Amino acid sequence: MRHSLAKKIICGVLACGMMMTSSAMVFGDVDSSVDKNMRSATLVMKISNAPVCGHRHEALKDVVNKLVEEGKLTREKADKIIKYAEEKEQTKGEDKQKPREYKKFHLIENLQKDGIINDIEAETIRSKFREVRDQIFNEKLNRMVQEGTINQAQADKIKVYFENDRKEKLEKLKNMTDEQRQAYFKERKRGQGVIDKLVNDGVITKEQARELKIVLQGGQKGHSR
Repeated sequence: MRHSLAKKIICGVLACGMMMTSSAMVFGDVDSSVDKNMRSATLVMKISNAPVCGHRHEALKDVVNKLVEEGKLTREKADKIIKYAEEKEQTKGEDKQKPREYKKFHLIENLQKDGIINDIEAETIRSKFREVRDQIFNEKLNRMVQEGTINQAQADKIKVYFENDRKEKLEKLKNMTDEQRQAYFKERKRGQGVIDKLVNDGVITKEQARELKIVLQGGQKGHSR
């Protein structure tokens, strides 16, 4: 089974990092950029393995740690966020029946409500997740173009549709109650989403939509799950 282009790039970065580190042992001169690239590759790998619509605990931890490295969060604030997430993880059984996307949105919102983070910090965390996921999303679409599943014009429209859907979703969620949000995410889960709209609007065919769903869920083109 072929690996995704994103994973090939990650493996290439890691392999390059290992070679350069070995050379540094000989010449005694370690390039600090190698370690930085390896950490970035690890972050992409962990986010790509997380649910498409949810934050696994380890993924959230890696994101906030990366934000500390970038000077966008203090170490003290990051530790508070991680501790809060760990406590929520202990009680995840209570939320077992709730949609993943709801739980992700609810966690960040609760971090704000409980005074752990402010509005700016919440958006900083969301932005970092979006940054890495956008990279993964674009790599997957590029692979579909290269394999002839879709063309470049379709890939560009798919990006626009997904971005507009994200903005529309966030706007709707702003004024919803907790119960309304749960119902909203459950309805989205039934398939009335952006991929259906792409088909209805004639951007992609039903067959292309099926392949797109497989690829975005982490599968391989032509292999149903």
